[in-house]
Amino acid sequence: MSSENDTNLLVAGANEEAIFAHPDKTDLIDRLVNPVAEIATYFHAIGPVIKGHGAGDPLGSQVQFGDIVLPHCFLTAQACASDVYAAVSWDAVRTLYTSKAFSSKCFIDSLGLQGPTLTTMDPPEHTKYRRVVQPGFLPKSVGKYNAEFIRPTMARRFAELKGRGKANFVRDLTPYMAFEINGAIIGFDPGDAAFLATCRSMAFGHDPEAIAKAMIAQNNFARNLMALRRVDPRDDLISYMIRQEVDGEPISESNLLGLVNILLQGGIDTIYKQSGNITCMLLDHPEQFDLLRADRSLIPRFVEEAMRYESITTHFPRMAAEDTVLEGTPIPAGGVVFGMIFAADRDPSRWNNPNVLDVMRPAKPTIAFSAGTHSCLGAQVARLALSCFIEHLIDDLPGLRWDPELPKGKITGWTQRAALNLPVVWDAA
Repeated sequence: MSSENDTNLLVAGANEEAIFAHPDKTDLIDRLVNPVAEIATYFHAIGPVIKGHGAGDPLGSQVQFGDIVLPHCFLTAQACASDVYAAVSWDAVRTLYTSKAFSSKCFIDSLGLQGPTLTTMDPPEHTKYRRVVQPGFLPKSVGKYNAEFIRPTMARRFAELKGRGKANFVRDLTPYMAFEINGAIIGFDPGDAAFLATCRSMAFGHDPEAIAKAMIAQNNFARNLMALRRVDPRDDLISYMIRQEVDGEPISESNLLGLVNILLQGGIDTIYKQSGNITCMLLDHPEQFDLLRADRSLIPRFVEEAMRYESITTHFPRMAAEDTVLEGTPIPAGGVVFGMIFAADRDPSRWNNPNVLDVMRPAKPTIAFSAGTHSCLGAQVARLALSCFIEHLIDDLPGLRWDPELPKGKITGWTQRAALNLPVVWDAA
């Protein structure tokens, strides 16, 4: 177990480069020209549920299905020591996330140091603690965030850029606007972005010592925030949660810690990395960009299509709570099933030409924000932020295009798909 000294070293050594890195090793994936389309097509030819196994990695950071070896950052080596499964079709993934036969308890070994988080809970416990956070994401609250945090932050960040004529969005824009928006909503200082990113990077690994060190540091950070908000409450989610009760009693320190921790790490990447993915999609598909320029009402629709086509989250596991059958495949109690979100959202039985980006396709719900009791709390915040981001691309950066003097941006990685560089130019006034 890490010591307090280790914690202090982590805080002092927080590295901004952690903001700009993938949490997993994805060399094999990144060699593919279009990994999402290629792997989804391969899986659908075998699915709807595929039996696999750990890929022989002693850290448990890889699983194999057929010829495909995939990295992941979610579970311990022990959890993947026996057979694992991939839910591939839309119906299989939706059932996985909505059926009581599948549990989130698979995360306890890997996330337990964060305290009892929503990610590790099943109903009815999950239901009780989600209600503590839920009011912060109801329409009235989200409307307030849009007016007070999202739009002002975006306007200021783009105003600082638009006269320059060129930028690398990843280094100059997208992560900072995301940390600023989420910091205002949750109640942390966006200046702590490097520290939180360092904790996340280390916690996403498979080295038990590094994970423990990161979690101790983040737990101390979260407890300090909680202590500050008890004496100096503000209009943020941490202050709100401190005042709430569960079963008529104040929330325990450990449960409050778990709720704060999941918020500290939860919503940042969707705004930061998905906005970068959207930039790539628009610049690589200029006909789609032209449609949005011509008709702004299509922007929210494009956000949904972008989440379907290239979401930052490719997969997320569950564990069978009992012997069960998923789309005809027997799953033993305790068996780990990876919900292949990327494949479900490219299921050819649900979408025509699923490997084509098309804002004009008939609107259907995607599973990019999960489903069931664990559906993403901050989905509406993310949708509004991403729509606002596209509006500013159109209004503030006319003629936006890849920087011709640099290699163009590319979406890479696997556990989180994202572009690590976005060099662009535009016609500055």
